[in-house]
Amino acid sequence: MQRLIGLHEEGVLPERLLRLRSAALRLMDLLAPFRPYLVGSVLAGAVTERSDIDLHLFADSHEEVEEFLRREGLPYELDVVTIRHGGEFFEYPHIYLEDEGVVVECTVYPLEDIHRIPKSSITGKPMERATAKKLRRSLPMDSNPLSKRRDEKGTLKQFCLRHLPAHCGEGGVVRDYERSCHAHCS
Repeated sequence: MQRLIGLHEEGVLPERLLRLRSAALRLMDLLAPFRPYLVGSVLAGAVTERSDIDLHLFADSHEEVEEFLRREGLPYELDVVTIRHGGEFFEYPHIYLEDEGVVVECTVYPLEDIHRIPKSSITGKPMERATAKKLRRSLPMDSNPLSKRRDEKGTLKQFCLRHLPAHCGEGGVVRDYERSCHAHCS
């Protein structure tokens, strides 16, 4: 699949993949309390203009994730998807977000499932997945719009997803530190 996409979209694929992976990383940083993993086409590198970002989150309940999103002021939609494993059916909450026109599908798993690697519904093999740390290493440093930036003194600053755009100028360089969102960011 990746080879086929590359043949037809080789001119835009690298930029699109970087944009989607960078967006995934921003969201993974924001959703860090839920120990997110990136899965699917964005991780595999087989992205098209309609690709979404797929994250696996782990929480005591989907309500915990919903409360977090409400506190952050992020709109979302909830759907419950039934999956068949062998002869049993399991319901998994899916929370849908949007980031700059890209759909982000977050599947919420119970905390006790964090070490269980789900099988792909397409291949039947264990899913490849990446933590934020692994994804961060795959992005080029000079074009990585992370939520962590260095100020003019070289001090590493952390800005939350909601407030980062207000602090970045051209090229993602943080500016105007005095008016930073101290209540939300460190």
